[in-house]
Formats: sequence, C-alpha cells, structure tokens
Amino acid sequence: MVKLELARRTTAVSQVLRAISHEALGPTPPPLRPDLGGPRLSPGAITFGRKNEYTLKVAGPLEDRLKAWALTYEMYISRGYAKPNDQKLWYSLYDALPDTTTFLAECEGQAVGTLSVVPDSHLGLPADTIFSEQLDRMRNRGRSMCELVSLACLAEGMAGTEIVKHLFKLVYLSARMNDGATDFVITVNPKHAFFYERVLLMNRLSDEVSYAKVEGHAAMLFHLDLLEAPRRYQEQFGKLPGSRNLHRFFLESAQELATWVHLCRTPLEDDDLRHYFCEARPLAAPAELERILHAHKLRA
Repeated sequence: MVKLELARRTTAVSQVLRAISHEALGPTPPPLRPDLGGPRLSPGAITFGRKNEYTLKVAGPLEDRLKAWALTYEMYISRGYAKPNDQKLWYSLYDALPDTTTFLAECEGQAVGTLSVVPDSHLGLPADTIFSEQLDRMRNRGRSMCELVSLACLAEGMAGTEIVKHLFKLVYLSARMNDGATDFVITVNPKHAFFYERVLLMNRLSDEVSYAKVEGHAAMLFHLDLLEAPRRYQEQFGKLPGSRNLHRFFLESAQELATWVHLCRTPLEDDDLRHYFCEARPLAAPAELERILHAHKLRA
C-alpha cells in the first residue's frame, strides 16, 4: 500500500503554493526524480502518479462531498479558520446549489485535496459578505463571475504540487467552458498573495480586511479575467519547458476535460439536501431551501 506523507496541517497549502511558484518562476530545476506520470482520463476520475495512485474526481455523490467537506474542515480547524462543530464538516448554503462544483483528489481512497467553484447566482457569492462593492462593479459591467472556495491539500512535495495544479486546471475549465464565466474571484490570505499574483496572474482588488468567515483572519480579494487569461499565460509561460508552461498545462485536453466534468456533475438528492442544510446544520428552513433551488433552476 502506498504510504502518503502528510504535511503539517498548518503549512501544507503554503508549502505547495511556494513549490508551484518556484517551478513556474524559478530556474529550470534538474531532473532529480521521475515524473509522476501523465494524467489518464477514465469515466469516473482522472488518475496520475507512477502507479496511478492519485485520482481526481468531481465530487457529485454524497460520499465524495462528505470527504471534501471533512478535509476542508480539518485544514481550516488546524489553521484557526473555523470553530469546531459536531459534524466535523465545512460547507455552506452555496454547496446546496446544483451548479457549485467540488473537485476531490484522493490517494487510495483517502482525501488529500479539494477545491470548489461557485458560479454567481441570485444568492450572490460568498465574498459578497465583505467585498460586495467590488463584485457589484463587475456585475454592472455585465461580467459573469465564479468564486473559488475551500482549497485544501494535505499532500506534500511533488504530489501536492501536481494535485493543486490539476485542481486549478479543472475549476478553470469548468467555469469557463461549462458555466460561461468571464471572471474568477477568490479571497486569499495575504501570505499567499505572491502565488495568485505571480503564478496565476490574478489582480488584487482590495486591501487586507478581517474576514468573519475564517474567524477574523486577514483576507484580500483577487480577480482573474478568464477571457484574457489564455493570452496572458501564453505571454508569461508559453515559451517555458515542461510543467513550467502553464499555458499549455491549463489548455491541454480542454474540451475533453470540460465535457467530462459536465457529465460527472450531479446535484445532491432531496433527502440529503434537507438533512445537511436544514436539519443537521440549519442554514435554511425547508421551504426557504426549496425556494432557493427553484429560483436557481428558473435562472438557469
């Protein structure tokens, strides 16, 4: 059985983002170890690794969503971003929406990474609680936004780097090609700003503010124009070799992967929606949740 080394919960994502930044912006490193192996697309998951031990899937079934929510909870608790709860799960009302897409990375059935993308809707976006002014300006220009939320990764080293890169690739393709989004937004801890600005080429839209969603920790709003992103990635990374060429990485097999995501994305069952969003954690009364989902269906 493959033994997965887990980074310390408080530093895993930071280590991985720094590693990706070095890979994309630093000097070309010597080939010190074998490549993890190119990804392989199957009906249920993307597999990669020397022994195909890593899988990336759309967390459609409840079992996969619970794994993703539990992983995010574990990471956020360790960083002081969340208060303990009896469920030991991190999710919000936005996770009830059928267009919210969660991606899950696993190693031999163990959750090691996750990232979700939330399209703008009648509920707004999670970041509206503190950055509504900036988001409304974009809406007034006719932009269609998606917000990236709940990034967590426990794998370290090359595995963690590959997992996070694939997660960002999938949310990019899902948002742009399936949801027709023109823009990404994300709330970022200031210590990760370098990665989002220099590697993902996002723009900073705010100063640091205290964010109640993560227990008062500092957050900044970042933005990426998805229509301009391919050109910018080509200019910045298009001539770089191998995995440093993020333009090629993000757009490789784009239509095939976007179609795969679309086919794998399934809404939660009504009973599960009532249990997790009305009973176990009363985020909405049953009638209110029904109205929200009905309004979402009409808008779609």
